[in-house]
Amino acid sequence: MAFRSVFVILFAMIWAVAAKAATLDTPGQLERERTILQVLKQPDMRAALARVEALYAADPRAKTASGKATIKRAAHAIGVQSIHYALMEDTSRSDVIWTPHSRHKWHGMDVPNSGYGIENPDNIYQVATVVGGGKYRLHGRWPKPGPVQFHVEVRDSLPGLGQMAVEGFRQLATLQSEQMTIAEDGGFVIHIDSDPAGDRANHLAIPKEGVLQIGIRQLLTDWATQAPIALRMERVDAHPTPMPRNYTVLAARSAAILDQIAPYWLDYNNRYIYPRAANSIAPVRQRPGGRGLSSSGHYDLKANEALLIQVDPLGALSFGIQVTDPWGVAYDYDENTSSLNSRQAKIDAQGLISFVISAKDPGVANWLDAGGKSSGIVTLRWQGVPPAAPLDQAVRQVRIMDLAQLNPSLARVTRQARVQERQTRRKDYQVRLTH
Repeated sequence: MAFRSVFVILFAMIWAVAAKAATLDTPGQLERERTILQVLKQPDMRAALARVEALYAADPRAKTASGKATIKRAAHAIGVQSIHYALMEDTSRSDVIWTPHSRHKWHGMDVPNSGYGIENPDNIYQVATVVGGGKYRLHGRWPKPGPVQFHVEVRDSLPGLGQMAVEGFRQLATLQSEQMTIAEDGGFVIHIDSDPAGDRANHLAIPKEGVLQIGIRQLLTDWATQAPIALRMERVDAHPTPMPRNYTVLAARSAAILDQIAPYWLDYNNRYIYPRAANSIAPVRQRPGGRGLSSSGHYDLKANEALLIQVDPLGALSFGIQVTDPWGVAYDYDENTSSLNSRQAKIDAQGLISFVISAKDPGVANWLDAGGKSSGIVTLRWQGVPPAAPLDQAVRQVRIMDLAQLNPSLARVTRQARVQERQTRRKDYQVRLTH
């Protein structure tokens, strides 16, 4: 009996250490990434990637220098995501998986980018597969400091595999941190099933049939200090044995998915982004499930031009802006400052923020750096917006300017300060990977 007690204590200690050491680099995440690297080598997958490159090359965006230069990178990113999608169809596993993600190196792997659909560098996106009618519990413990917002939703389909929609899918149920019951020590449990909530706090209802995806967003505004929540999905009503991986079968299924989602997101951009005139921003819109506001547009600038965008953060929990390549794939999060949020940007005396987009460094603060690319997509997001915020005041001005004639009131940044800015960004990004 004493031996059993010691064993239980040792097991609990090992689990606690493992839980502390692994936030994003969970065993399930690492097994998933090793599988992806193997599937990418398969002939079916290589052929599918070549088809996507050809599809993009035939699109009007490929006629621009920026579009042509980023075809292969964008095609391979959505290709990696298609393998994630194929793996999400495995109902024998309910691991919480980080994706889409920027490229990263860890545990002896060089993991490629899986970005698509204008993913937000301030968010840690995660997914888990559940079966309709099943019973699950999502366990988490909020670190200090942790995300400023945590959002969980049930999706009717994987983004790009369902009907065309402005969010890429239809939201069936949603829960975010402002609505959750969280213990004093930061612990929480979200119940996910088809039963009525009853007196259970933190409940997400799922349909009684089908294979469903739970989408998760952890919003980080201070990259230097905020760590992600360690999450664990538990299936309560069954304990299926994980199915073995078959790389050939996975490659064939991933290729079929890629042949569907690549045209979807190309059509998405051509339907929602590019019909507007270049160098303009669409009216601000409300996002479903209390996710705040967003707006977007695309830019196409000459070598001597800059696009000035002035915004009001509206007292939101977070405001963020980013530029992506012309295909909607975010640039590597830890390199150039292709995104900035209201904690990272310089705010003027009136509480407004002026951002500058240009291929060349204009020597001012709040420069959105696309690595020398002169065209692409720009997206703005306000999250946690006060109810009385004046939406018509969110975007104050959008105008093209000559680089030599930028407003002298804009804060200047020296070349040395810009180098330091990039070094700091690279260091700060590592926090989410190592905590």
